[in-house]
Amino acid sequence: MSESLLNDVLVFVFMFFARIIVTTYTYATLPVYYLWQKPWKRLSVAANCGGKPTDPSDPHSEWTREVAIPQHPLMSCQTVSEAIDKVMELYPSDKPSIGYREVLAEEVQVDREGRPIKIDGKVLRKYRLSDYRWLTLGEVSQRIDRIAKGLMHCGCKRGDRVAIYAETGVQWFLMSGGIAKVGAVLVTLFHTLNDEGLIHALNETEVSFLITSFELITRVSALSPKLPALRTVVYFEGPKKELNYSFRDGIKVLSLTELEINGQQFGHKYEIKSLDPDAECMIMYTSGTSGLPKGVIGTSRQLKEAAMAMGQVVRDVIMDGPNHTYIAYLPQAHILEATIEVFLYLGGVRIGFATPFTLNESAPGLAEGTTCDIQLLRPTIMTTVPLVLDRIRKEMYAKLAARTPVSTDIFNYLIDYKSHWIQKGYETPIVNQLVCGKVRQQLGGKLQYMVVGSAPLSPQLQSLIKCAVNVTLLHGYGTTETCGACLCTDFKDLSYGRVGAPLNGVKIKLLDWEEGGYAATDKPHPRGEICVGGKLITNGYFRLDSLNEQSFYVDSQGLRWFMTGDIGEIYTDGTVRIIDRKKDLIKLSNGEFVSLGKVSAFPPCLSFQIESALKNDPYIDNICVVGDAIVNHLVALVQPNPKTLTTLCRQLNISDSTPLAEICGHPEVVKHIHDSLIETGIKDRHLHKKEIPTLITVCHQEWSPDNGCLTAAMKLKRIAIMDRHRKDIDTMFKAIKCNEKQPRVHSI
Repeated sequence: MSESLLNDVLVFVFMFFARIIVTTYTYATLPVYYLWQKPWKRLSVAANCGGKPTDPSDPHSEWTREVAIPQHPLMSCQTVSEAIDKVMELYPSDKPSIGYREVLAEEVQVDREGRPIKIDGKVLRKYRLSDYRWLTLGEVSQRIDRIAKGLMHCGCKRGDRVAIYAETGVQWFLMSGGIAKVGAVLVTLFHTLNDEGLIHALNETEVSFLITSFELITRVSALSPKLPALRTVVYFEGPKKELNYSFRDGIKVLSLTELEINGQQFGHKYEIKSLDPDAECMIMYTSGTSGLPKGVIGTSRQLKEAAMAMGQVVRDVIMDGPNHTYIAYLPQAHILEATIEVFLYLGGVRIGFATPFTLNESAPGLAEGTTCDIQLLRPTIMTTVPLVLDRIRKEMYAKLAARTPVSTDIFNYLIDYKSHWIQKGYETPIVNQLVCGKVRQQLGGKLQYMVVGSAPLSPQLQSLIKCAVNVTLLHGYGTTETCGACLCTDFKDLSYGRVGAPLNGVKIKLLDWEEGGYAATDKPHPRGEICVGGKLITNGYFRLDSLNEQSFYVDSQGLRWFMTGDIGEIYTDGTVRIIDRKKDLIKLSNGEFVSLGKVSAFPPCLSFQIESALKNDPYIDNICVVGDAIVNHLVALVQPNPKTLTTLCRQLNISDSTPLAEICGHPEVVKHIHDSLIETGIKDRHLHKKEIPTLITVCHQEWSPDNGCLTAAMKLKRIAIMDRHRKDIDTMFKAIKCNEKQPRVHSI
C-alpha cells in the first residue's frame, strides 16, 4: 500500500470516529443547549433584520428599514469641521487617538545575483518598525488647526480645491481635517492612478494645491509641466532619504512640517470658517476600473446622512468608542475607508494606521524580528475586502496542510459544524475553544467586528471567516455615488452571501432589466437593477452631465436616486443579495447570455459570482474570466497562488530554480491547475458547464494596483488586464474556433 493511500485510509478512519463522537455528544446535550442558549430568540431577532416594502402588493415598491440608534452629541453637527471641534468636548484631550509606526530601518531585497527585487516596478524593501506611537486627541486637534492655518497662509481659501495624492497614513487623515477646517474642497485621488488618470483628475478639477507623499513627489514633479493650474505642493516627509524632484517654475514646494510651522507662527492672522452644509465639500475620484477616473461631488449634508446611516451598523460600537481600536490600512481615497475612519475617530475609537506590506505575519515588507501591525495593535474593529480575506483563507489552509494529515479535514468538519448550528440559533463554545484561538491570534486576538465591502463576498468565504475567527462579520454594499454604505447586514443577521437591508434613511427599489432576464415580478424572489434613494445620494459626477442624466434622477417627492448598475435579489426576509452586474453581460454566438459577474441560478446551489466561486480553488490567487461574442465558450487568465504552486512543482519534480514564467507554461502544471479549477467550479460550486473556462492562461506577472491591473480596493480592472494579455486571449479563442484540443494554456 502506498504512503498516500495509507494516509487517506487513516484520515478516513479518524474522521469516521470523530463524526460519531461529535454527533453523539451533540444530540445527547442538545436539550441542555436548547434551554441554556434559547436559540429561538436569536432566530426571532435574525428574522427581523431585513427591510420592508412600502407597498407589499407592488413588486416595484420601495424597501426601507429604520433601526433606532442611541442619541449622540455629534448628531447636532452639520459639517466635519464642527464635528472635529465637538469631539474635544466629549473626551479627555490626553486620550490616545491616532497611532502610527515609524520606520527605523529599511533594507532593499536583492536576488542571488545582487540585483534589487522589484514588484510591479517598485523595489521590494523590508522594514524594521517602531512600536505604535500615539497622538492624543488634543495633539490631533492642534495639528489639524495648524495645517488649516498653514494652508491659509499659503493662499488657500474657502472653496478652493485641494487634492490629496498619497498613501494611507496619519498625515492623510490630519490633512483631510485641515482642508475641512479651511472650508476648501477635498479632492481625493488613489495613489495607484496611472499618469493619464492623475493628469486628467488634476486638470479637470483645476487643482492649485496638491498634497502628496515623499514616495510620490518625484512622479508628481515629472508631470508638473502638464499641470498648468498647480501652484503649491505639500509633501509628507518619509524615512531619511535624499529628495529627488524638479518642478516647473512657478510651483512652491514645502514639507508638512514647514506647513505646520507656518500655521503656528502666522495662524493668528486667519479665522477658520467651515463651508455651508449644502456646499460642495469633496470630489472623490473613482479608481478608474473601466477607464478614466470619475469625480463624484459630495456635500457636508450628504456626508452627515451617510454617517447617520453608518451609525445603524456600528450603533453598539459608537456608544463604547474609547474601548475599541480600529486598524486602518485600506486606501483613504476609497469612500468606505474614508467615512469609517472619520466616523470612528469622532466616536472616540482609537485608530492605528498600518500598511498591506507589514499588516500580517506573511506580509512581504516585514524585516526579521519585526512584529506585524495587526498583532502589535490588536484591533477590535477591522475593515477589509474579499481579496484580503481570500488570502487569509489560503494562508490558513497552508498552515493546516503543514501540520498533520488530518488537520485540514478536522478543521473543515468543525467549521461546517459550527456554521450549521449558528444558522439554527446556537453558539458552539467547545468548537470556539478548539479551533478559533490560534486563528484569532493571527489577527491580534481581540477582533470583534469585521466590516467587508468593495466587492462581492462568496457565502463559503463569509462562513469560513466568520466561524474560524469567531467574529461579527458585517457585509455591506455601497458606492462612491451613495457616499458609502447604503446596505449592510445587521449584527444579528445569520444569513450568508447577502448584503443586508437598507440602512437608516436609505430607500431601494428594483428596476426591471429585460435584456438580462431580471424583473421585480420574478419568483420566488424579485430581481432587478438596484436603485438607491436618500439624502445621502451625491450631487453626481464632476463635469459629466450626460452620465449624470443616465445615472441619477429626482422623483416627484424631491428624493434623489442613483441607478447602480448592480443586479439584486430581495429575499422574503427583506435582505438583499447582489447577483449580477449589467456591465459584465456577454452574449455568446448561440444567443445565450453569460455574465462574468453572474451568479449561477441552477438549484440547489447558492449563488455567487463565477470569478468569486473559482477563486476558492487552492491554486488560484486571482482570475479574470473573458468571453467573446462569436464563441460559445469562456476563457480565463489565472494568477496562481505562490505557496500551492510551489507544492505542486515539488510533486511534479520541477526544480526550485526554474523561472516562474517557465513554470506557468509547463503543460503538467497547467493541466493540474485547470483540472482543479473545473472540479472547483462544477463539483464543489455547482457552476453550469458553460460558466467554466474552456482554456486558461496561467500568468506569471502579478496583478496589483501598482501596475494598473487592480483598483486600490483590489477589484479587477478588467479592461486593463485584457489589454495587457490581449495576445494570449486571442490565442485561446483562436484555438477554440479551430477546435484545437491542445494547448490548454499559453505561456506569457
